[in-house]
Amino acid sequence: MKTRNVVAMTVLALAASVTGAMALTIVGTKHDLTVAGGKYTTSPTTQVCAFCHTPHNAAVAIPLWNRTNPTGTTFKFYSSTTMKNHYGSAVTAFDAKSVSLFCMSCHDGATTLGASIAHKPSDFNGAVLVANGGTVAADLITGNAKLGTDLSDDHPVNFNVSVSTGINKNGLAASLGTSSPGWTTAGSKKLPLYKSGVGSATFECASCHAVHDDAAHPFLRTTNKGSALCLTCHEK
Repeated sequence: MKTRNVVAMTVLALAASVTGAMALTIVGTKHDLTVAGGKYTTSPTTQVCAFCHTPHNAAVAIPLWNRTNPTGTTFKFYSSTTMKNHYGSAVTAFDAKSVSLFCMSCHDGATTLGASIAHKPSDFNGAVLVANGGTVAADLITGNAKLGTDLSDDHPVNFNVSVSTGINKNGLAASLGTSSPGWTTAGSKKLPLYKSGVGSATFECASCHAVHDDAAHPFLRTTNKGSALCLTCHEK
């Protein structure tokens, strides 16, 4: 009897660990571009990772990037009287080292989803990416997922975080740090900051979004119920 209880507890523990591991996945989400994913494109390939990553001959070494990123100068940023990008100066371009350009290689709506470089999904069996439903047209994102190149109506990104000096301190939590790779907020949440040509602690798309985990839709790093995600940085 004791042995059965031990076995049962072991099985439950393994099941719990598998469930936890499965939560952190793009399989079956809108970032799953395979036929099985069924969200954006149709393609005979079952290679989920190949649309963005390659084990060899990467376009960008970190994170073994397999896509063509758009040119940063094609974008226009948000600015206001209380916050202007890039150390208080209004600019209309991503820094070339901004990790947000990885996101925009799909979400600009101008770079094709099949724009992989080294190991293309089409290389496996001659697949051609085509539309699947109303979210893709001619291998391009459409609808709400298409942010375009005019980001002046979107949350600012690619700016160096500072709460002690300059205009960026307005309304930000006093507990914010200014070093990469992250800061701890009043809610004990960690949101990553990134290094770019702008500074060592820049706020990027991936500061709020976890591209491999859609547990908090849409790919948020934590729930936004009660504006929880917003309030990790903003004092309101």
